[in-house]
Amino acid sequence: MKTHLVILFSLILPLSAAPIKDSFADGSLHEATRGKWTYAEKVASCTSDPELYKKFKNHGPIIRWSSEFVDGSTSFDFKPTDCQRLVFTFNGDGHIFRVILMDAQKTGRKVTSRILAWAEKSSKTNKGTTINPEGLPNLPALDKKWTKLSIVVNDGSADLTLGDFKTTLKHPALKRDKNSITLSFASGKIDMRNFKHAPKTAPKK
Repeated sequence: MKTHLVILFSLILPLSAAPIKDSFADGSLHEATRGKWTYAEKVASCTSDPELYKKFKNHGPIIRWSSEFVDGSTSFDFKPTDCQRLVFTFNGDGHIFRVILMDAQKTGRKVTSRILAWAEKSSKTNKGTTINPEGLPNLPALDKKWTKLSIVVNDGSADLTLGDFKTTLKHPALKRDKNSITLSFASGKIDMRNFKHAPKTAPKK
């Protein structure tokens, strides 16, 4: 029965949209750049390098998984240590959906955690829709703690869980074709484990 389900699933979704289960035994299932990423005891870790941050025009270390999908589920555990900013993103034709966790004190600006969504291609003029769900945690509340992020996208809606925080969002951006999942951060250190991604529907070719 399990074999039949696997065959059926492979007929529905292309190979590039196969499920991903990254235990971080090594870097074979993802691309990790803008810093020195290490792997130990099924945890991926990276400490931000100020010189590299300047070199990449104020962009910190990033880790990326490739997957062509529209609907599906993604989850992982992360532990930020002294981070200024942490950004989880779905990309496709530009940015599509982004969860931005902030430490306002470290940035020196009055900015808090927020969500951005782009119904159309992101650009210098299209900054997307800012969503501020009540209770979305800021980075200091998560500092040096393992936290699970889970997001399930289905037909323009997303159930987002971030530790004890839960919300359901609806936005046209969530119906767009997606081809990658990324996590990036600025300053400090990030640890990650237990990345899982299960695409449900693929983009229409």
